[in-house]
This record gives sequence, C-alpha cells and structure tokens, in this order.
Amino acid sequence: QDLTEKKGNIFQIPPYFAYIAKSFSVLEGIGLSNDPKYSIINECLPYVSKRLLTDKSERTGGALSTFIFGPQKNDIEKRIIDYDRVEQLISGFGDYTTSAAGESLGLEKSRVDLVNDLADQ
Repeated sequence: QDLTEKKGNIFQIPPYFAYIAKSFSVLEGIGLSNDPKYSIINECLPYVSKRLLTDKSERTGGALSTFIFGPQKNDIEKRIIDYDRVEQLISGFGDYTTSAAGESLGLEKSRVDLVNDLADQ
C-alpha cells in the first residue's frame, strides 16, 4: 500500500483483458457443466499450434522458440528440445487441419494427408 500511495497504481489490467478472462471463464464453466474433463486450453491448442507453426512474425517465432526450448531458449549450450511439447504442438496442428478441412468431410484422408494438403496451401 505504501508503494501505491507514493507511486500511484503502477499495475493496471487493461479492460479488454478482464473481458477476455471473464469470457474464457464463462466458456470453461459451460464446458465443465457438460463434460467434467473439458478444458478450454485443450480446445484452443489446435489454433495456437497453427499460429505458432505458420505465422512468420518475429514475435511468434520467439513464442515458438520458448514453447519448444523453454526458458533456456537463448542459451545455445544448455537448451534442450522438449519432445513432449513438440509432439503436443504437432498433434494440435493436426487437430486444427482436421477440423479446418470441412471440405474433406466424407473423404477418407489420413491426418498426415490433411497436414500435407494444408502445408501445400
């Protein structure tokens, strides 16, 4: 409180962030009421995986690097690829391509074929 009195409120959450957090909590609550194992994070993973793997911005590249290598991403001598995270990322991307391939419904395509088709686009 002393810091707040001296410096003012230096930590502020933007209003849009509070609305987004509230929206996610409401969606999570609705999902959990129908399925006790529901997780909004797992539902968002396919989209996040697609963004991390296809967005060419420097910011996204940094996020991808952090996701794969963890906090030691900048220490080339000590960083180690987290294979579980890479597998999670690829699986999420595969789930995204499967759900995004609405035109492929009814066709007997494997997940690998769907990923390759999306990569060719």
